[in-house]
Amino acid sequence: VEPVVEVLAELPGGDQPLKVPVRRRDHAHVHHSRRVLAQPANLAVLASRAGMRTLIIDADLGLANVEVLYGIKPQYHLGHVLEWSMPIQEVIATGPEGVKVLPAGSGVQSLTRLDDAQKLKLVTALEQLEDSVDLVLVDTGAGIGDNVVFFIGATQEALLVVNPEPTSLTDAYAM
Repeated sequence: VEPVVEVLAELPGGDQPLKVPVRRRDHAHVHHSRRVLAQPANLAVLASRAGMRTLIIDADLGLANVEVLYGIKPQYHLGHVLEWSMPIQEVIATGPEGVKVLPAGSGVQSLTRLDDAQKLKLVTALEQLEDSVDLVLVDTGAGIGDNVVFFIGATQEALLVVNPEPTSLTDAYAM
Protein backbone atom coordinates (compact mmCIF):
# COMPACT_ATOMS: atom_id res chain seq x y z
CA VAL A 1 0.00 0.00 0.00
CA GLU A 2 1.46 3.35 -1.07
CA PRO A 3 1.47 6.10 1.55
CA VAL A 4 -1.40 8.56 1.07
CA VAL A 5 0.98 11.50 0.68
CA GLU A 6 2.75 9.82 -2.24
CA VAL A 7 -0.52 8.83 -3.93
CA LEU A 8 -1.93 12.36 -3.65
CA ALA A 9 1.31 13.94 -4.86
CA GLU A 10 1.12 11.86 -8.05
CA LEU A 11 -2.44 12.98 -8.85
CA PRO A 12 -2.97 15.66 -11.49
CA GLY A 13 -2.53 18.95 -9.70
CA GLY A 14 -1.26 17.16 -6.61
CA ASP A 15 1.66 19.55 -6.38
CA GLN A 16 -0.60 22.61 -6.60
CA PRO A 17 -2.54 24.14 -3.72
CA LEU A 18 -6.18 23.14 -3.91
CA LYS A 19 -8.78 25.84 -3.51
CA VAL A 20 -12.28 24.86 -2.47
CA PRO A 21 -14.94 27.51 -1.91
CA VAL A 22 -15.87 27.01 1.72
CA ARG A 23 -16.99 28.99 4.70
CA ARG A 24 -13.95 30.32 6.49
CA ARG A 25 -12.93 28.75 9.76
CA ASP A 26 -9.51 29.90 10.83
CA HIS A 27 -8.32 27.15 13.13
CA ALA A 28 -9.45 23.72 14.15
CA HIS A 29 -7.67 20.57 15.20
CA VAL A 30 -6.63 17.40 13.45
CA HIS A 31 -4.37 14.59 14.53
CA HIS A 32 -3.58 16.20 17.89
CA SER A 33 -2.43 19.52 16.61
CA ARG A 34 -3.72 22.92 15.53
CA ARG A 35 -4.15 23.39 11.82
CA VAL A 36 -6.44 24.89 9.26
CA LEU A 37 -9.36 22.50 8.83
CA ALA A 38 -9.31 22.91 5.06
CA GLN A 39 -6.27 20.63 4.71
CA PRO A 40 -7.92 17.20 5.16
CA ALA A 41 -11.11 18.47 3.54
CA ASN A 42 -9.11 19.68 0.53
CA LEU A 43 -7.20 16.39 0.33
CA ALA A 44 -10.54 14.59 0.14
CA VAL A 45 -11.74 16.84 -2.69
CA LEU A 46 -8.46 16.48 -4.58
CA ALA A 47 -8.60 12.69 -4.33
CA SER A 48 -12.23 12.68 -5.46
CA ARG A 49 -11.40 14.88 -8.45
CA ALA A 50 -8.74 12.35 -9.42
CA GLY A 51 -11.34 9.59 -9.51
CA MET A 52 -10.83 8.10 -6.07
CA ARG A 53 -13.98 7.18 -4.19
CA THR A 54 -13.23 9.17 -1.04
CA LEU A 55 -14.75 9.16 2.43
CA ILE A 56 -13.82 11.69 5.10
CA ILE A 57 -14.74 10.77 8.64
CA ASP A 58 -15.27 13.76 10.88
CA ALA A 59 -13.77 12.15 13.98
CA ASP A 60 -13.77 15.33 16.05
CA LEU A 61 -16.86 13.82 17.60
CA GLY A 62 -19.51 16.19 18.86
CA LEU A 63 -18.18 19.20 16.93
CA ALA A 64 -19.08 18.58 13.26
CA ASN A 65 -16.36 20.66 11.61
CA VAL A 66 -16.18 18.96 8.20
CA GLU A 67 -19.87 19.43 7.43
CA VAL A 68 -19.61 23.11 8.37
CA LEU A 69 -16.56 23.57 6.16
CA TYR A 70 -18.26 21.86 3.20
CA GLY A 71 -21.45 23.83 3.77
CA ILE A 72 -23.62 20.74 4.00
CA LYS A 73 -26.39 20.01 6.48
CA PRO A 74 -26.55 16.25 6.93
CA GLN A 75 -29.75 14.79 8.27
CA TYR A 76 -27.90 12.14 10.29
CA HIS A 77 -24.57 11.71 12.09
CA LEU A 78 -22.37 9.02 13.57
CA GLY A 79 -24.57 8.82 16.66
CA HIS A 80 -27.37 7.41 14.51
CA VAL A 81 -25.09 4.48 13.62
CA LEU A 82 -23.81 3.93 17.15
CA GLU A 83 -26.88 4.63 19.26
CA TRP A 84 -29.81 3.89 16.94
CA SER A 85 -28.27 1.19 14.73
CA MET A 86 -28.94 3.06 11.49
CA PRO A 87 -27.04 1.59 8.51
CA ILE A 88 -23.88 3.60 7.86
CA GLN A 89 -24.78 3.96 4.17
CA GLU A 90 -27.85 5.98 5.18
CA VAL A 91 -25.85 8.30 7.43
CA ILE A 92 -23.17 9.23 4.91
CA ALA A 93 -23.69 12.63 3.30
CA THR A 94 -22.26 13.91 0.04
CA GLY A 95 -19.89 16.86 -0.05
CA PRO A 96 -18.20 18.75 -2.87
CA GLU A 97 -16.91 16.75 -5.84
CA GLY A 98 -18.77 13.67 -4.57
CA VAL A 99 -16.73 13.29 -1.38
CA LYS A 100 -18.59 11.07 1.05
CA VAL A 101 -18.80 12.48 4.59
CA LEU A 102 -19.45 10.60 7.81
CA PRO A 103 -20.61 13.51 9.99
CA ALA A 104 -19.63 13.81 13.64
CA GLY A 105 -22.78 15.49 14.87
CA SER A 106 -22.53 18.93 16.41
CA GLY A 107 -23.16 19.28 20.13
CA VAL A 108 -23.74 15.56 20.67
CA GLN A 109 -22.18 15.01 24.10
CA SER A 110 -22.66 11.24 24.04
CA LEU A 111 -20.21 10.94 21.12
CA THR A 112 -17.33 12.68 22.88
CA ARG A 113 -16.23 9.48 24.63
CA LEU A 114 -16.92 6.23 22.80
CA ASP A 115 -17.01 3.02 24.83
CA ASP A 116 -15.51 -0.24 23.59
CA ALA A 117 -18.84 -1.54 22.26
CA GLN A 118 -19.36 1.64 20.22
CA LYS A 119 -15.82 1.45 18.81
CA LEU A 120 -16.41 -2.15 17.73
CA LYS A 121 -19.76 -1.19 16.19
CA LEU A 122 -18.08 1.64 14.25
CA VAL A 123 -15.28 -0.56 12.91
CA THR A 124 -17.85 -3.19 11.88
CA ALA A 125 -19.96 -0.54 10.13
CA LEU A 126 -16.94 0.88 8.29
CA GLU A 127 -16.03 -2.60 7.02
CA GLN A 128 -19.32 -2.53 5.08
CA LEU A 129 -17.89 0.33 3.01
CA GLU A 130 -14.70 -1.47 2.03
CA ASP A 131 -15.80 -2.13 -1.55
CA SER A 132 -17.32 1.32 -2.11
CA VAL A 133 -14.41 3.60 -1.16
CA ASP A 134 -10.79 3.84 -2.28
CA LEU A 135 -9.54 6.29 0.34
CA VAL A 136 -10.68 7.07 3.86
CA LEU A 137 -9.44 10.24 5.56
CA VAL A 138 -10.03 10.60 9.29
CA ASP A 139 -10.11 14.13 10.67
CA THR A 140 -9.57 13.85 14.43
CA GLY A 141 -9.69 16.36 17.23
CA ALA A 142 -6.70 17.67 19.13
CA GLY A 143 -4.98 15.96 22.03
CA ILE A 144 -4.53 12.35 23.02
CA GLY A 145 -8.00 11.56 24.29
CA ASP A 146 -9.48 8.09 24.00
CA ASN A 147 -11.37 8.83 20.77
CA VAL A 148 -8.35 10.38 19.07
CA VAL A 149 -6.06 7.51 20.04
CA PHE A 150 -8.69 5.02 18.84
CA PHE A 151 -9.06 6.66 15.42
CA ILE A 152 -5.33 7.07 14.92
CA GLY A 153 -4.78 3.43 15.91
CA ALA A 154 -7.46 2.27 13.50
CA THR A 155 -5.76 3.85 10.47
CA GLN A 156 -3.00 2.39 8.33
CA GLU A 157 -1.00 5.59 8.54
CA ALA A 158 -1.24 8.97 10.22
CA LEU A 159 -0.54 12.34 8.69
CA LEU A 160 0.23 14.85 11.41
CA VAL A 161 -0.38 18.45 10.40
CA VAL A 162 1.23 21.14 12.55
CA ASN A 163 1.79 24.86 12.43
CA PRO A 164 4.62 26.87 13.97
CA GLU A 165 2.77 27.69 17.20
CA PRO A 166 4.40 26.34 20.38
CA THR A 167 1.23 24.47 21.41
CA SER A 168 1.02 22.77 18.03
CA LEU A 169 4.66 21.69 18.09
CA THR A 170 4.35 20.42 21.68
CA ASP A 171 1.24 18.40 20.81
CA ALA A 172 2.97 16.93 17.75
CA TYR A 173 6.02 15.98 19.79
CA ALA A 174 3.83 14.33 22.43
CA MET A 175 2.12 12.25 19.78
